[in-house]
Amino acid sequence: MEFLNVVNPHFPDATPNSEPRNDFLEILAKYLTDYLEDVNLSSWDDCSPLFWEEFLFCYFPFQMDINPNISHTEKFLTELKKFARWLDRKRHTSFYKFLAKYIEETRGELKDCEILINGLYLHKFPNVFSEGWDFEDEFQKDLQKTAEDMEVDHIYLKVKEINGPIVVGACLNTNLSYYIVGLPINLPIPTGTIISGQVTRKKGEYLWSWKYPENVFPSKAKKYLENVMI
Repeated sequence: MEFLNVVNPHFPDATPNSEPRNDFLEILAKYLTDYLEDVNLSSWDDCSPLFWEEFLFCYFPFQMDINPNISHTEKFLTELKKFARWLDRKRHTSFYKFLAKYIEETRGELKDCEILINGLYLHKFPNVFSEGWDFEDEFQKDLQKTAEDMEVDHIYLKVKEINGPIVVGACLNTNLSYYIVGLPINLPIPTGTIISGQVTRKKGEYLWSWKYPENVFPSKAKKYLENVMI
């Protein structure tokens, strides 16, 4: 398969010890594996702008690092631009021009997503960046605290507004409005941002309480996430 042969560190400036390069290639390889399960593409020439949009706006946020340095987005976008330029020369494609435009249009949103997802994890798990911290152990401990009479829902929520301590959003797959307390509103939560995670409430209550974060996406990811949730 041409795709999988290309996704290895052979384009310029690659070194075995280049962590950003290896990280980018690993994410791209995962995306190609997942994407090709549903779409029949025979070469890089068949990759439309939608292929790259989904990779940039939807797939990459699934892979964002939880890291206090907040530098994953910038490193990833740098490697994507290098890869597109190399691919244009190597395969005579013309990806760099429109990818560079996508990157500049969404750079700020993606960086906001990275800041927010790190902040959400730090808010829920204050020791998340401590050496030896075990997510699964913390998750199981907290799970045991969930009362039996609680409703639990896993949602992809598009933020509509923030009203005091209440974050109002629309669930992507139902369009129902959720009114959620417990999100750290001191963090930047731009309108249109999509947050996935778990919420709970006591049966019969109106307000939901924020429980766990999973991922954060720019607004442009909406149409691709709707396909994922079908």
